[in-house]
Amino acid sequence: MTERKAAIYEWHDGQLRVLEHPQEGVDLEQVLLDLPAGTYEALRTCDQTNFFRLDRHLERGVAGCKASGLPEPNPQALCAGIDAAARHFAGEAKLRIDFLPYPSAMLSMRSTVLLSFHPLQLPPQETYQRGVGVYPTSQLKRYSPVIKGTQFIAARTAHKRLHEDDFEPILLDPDDYCLEGIMSNFFCFQGDALYTAGTGVLGGITRETLLDCAAELGLQVVEEAVHKNQVNQMNEAFLSSSVRGVLPVVRFAGKDIGNGRPGAHTMDLDAAYGELVRSSARPALPSDESA
Repeated sequence: MTERKAAIYEWHDGQLRVLEHPQEGVDLEQVLLDLPAGTYEALRTCDQTNFFRLDRHLERGVAGCKASGLPEPNPQALCAGIDAAARHFAGEAKLRIDFLPYPSAMLSMRSTVLLSFHPLQLPPQETYQRGVGVYPTSQLKRYSPVIKGTQFIAARTAHKRLHEDDFEPILLDPDDYCLEGIMSNFFCFQGDALYTAGTGVLGGITRETLLDCAAELGLQVVEEAVHKNQVNQMNEAFLSSSVRGVLPVVRFAGKDIGNGRPGAHTMDLDAAYGELVRSSARPALPSDESA
């Protein structure tokens, strides 16, 4: 069976263009690192051609373009391109949308928006069941919490992990309070109270969805960062992202959080979020427009 390969597209003048990989043998992730510095959005497909809260991702993408002085895309036209690309790729994928300052000559582009579809690779199910370890770092800083800048991708790619158990670094503010992961938002539970940084972090689409879910479950939401020295005193913790969903965190800096196993509140939030994704994911375009 042939392994599915990543694919890159652009939507130009109402037509989908499949772009040629510029360098044989070079991973597409490296190709994306060589693009002109811009902003990006990342999410996953659901049942190949559906998306959860794509409209919010595009709203944030446009806001990032405005804040960065990049050309602003037309969201409706972009939805048409995403729908066409998802149907062409025809497989579960991580979708990355790159907003560029100018068309990439390396990829012979005509527009300033690149769509890349990568075969979806999630952590194994046992990882979700067992949980992961994370650690704090002061070596990485996000340039702006308003902008998902591609320059940060290069910095996090070059960052060296401390040891193999460290699933993802947690960024710290100048006073050593935990902000967010390098690819995720970070949450802790103390009893029925859910803590997560309210400022200095990216406004994750999954983050805002989970905060709504927590309120509906009767949990207290506290948008305050937890100091790195207090994390191991919490009962539960987890990461969230639009690609991986809810991923339990059971160790921080090599020490257990709570009983060292995924907690009940985390599992309840995961179930509520999963059901919402299943019931709300939709095609990028209504069926009558994509026909």
